[in-house]
Amino acid sequence: MRAIERAMFPSILGGCLFIFLFSNLLSNPKIVLASAVVVKSGVAIPVVEKVLPPEIFDAPNQEEITASPEALFGLASPSAEPGAEALQVSEQAISSSNVVSDNCQLAVAVPESVRQWCSLIQSAAQEHGLDPNLVAAVIFQESHGNPNAISHSGAVGLMQVMPSDGLAASFQCINGPCFAGRPSSAELYDPAFNISYGCRMLAGLVQKHDSLREALRAYGPANSGYYYADLILSIYNRYQQAL
Repeated sequence: MRAIERAMFPSILGGCLFIFLFSNLLSNPKIVLASAVVVKSGVAIPVVEKVLPPEIFDAPNQEEITASPEALFGLASPSAEPGAEALQVSEQAISSSNVVSDNCQLAVAVPESVRQWCSLIQSAAQEHGLDPNLVAAVIFQESHGNPNAISHSGAVGLMQVMPSDGLAASFQCINGPCFAGRPSSAELYDPAFNISYGCRMLAGLVQKHDSLREALRAYGPANSGYYYADLILSIYNRYQQAL
């Protein structure tokens, strides 16, 4: 009788081990994936293919990985009222960042909400080889001159640049967060930094496409075709005529 018990003991032990491991797998599938079971010396042993980290299971599906064109640009829709979702302009932001030059060269048609940033616009435009009135046109369309403006997609500031954090951080591209290399929201809320960064982006697009209209099309929402570009050019032409 004892000989029979000794012979059955490994099988019983192996069965208990298998049940334990299998129940653990069901309760926590993020830890171990087992594809087969072998019996060695009467003991059932799971064959482990690989141990996967939890983030593999938590990864978004393919539809979530590929961001929509609107998400990639994050700029306000041309049909939306610019600045409708913007926060109130803080007095501190205006007093600390806005320095209106007495010799402002912006067209008289530029509204005061944008003209108040004249010195910053002129400085950034000169640095990046852009017409200040073009930059003023972009700022008017994007934020109406509100440095605290934020779009429904998370774009921030006067020229509505997508930051690396906030809502923009949720947009995932194939290689990771779409805007991981962008400045933070805190940086982009600063008018001087925002205008400088936005001008650098726009100037880079002009150089890339060798066409102002194409550059503005690329700067604007991806689903708008040339609507955004022609809207900016219309505002820009109105400013130029008022010089």
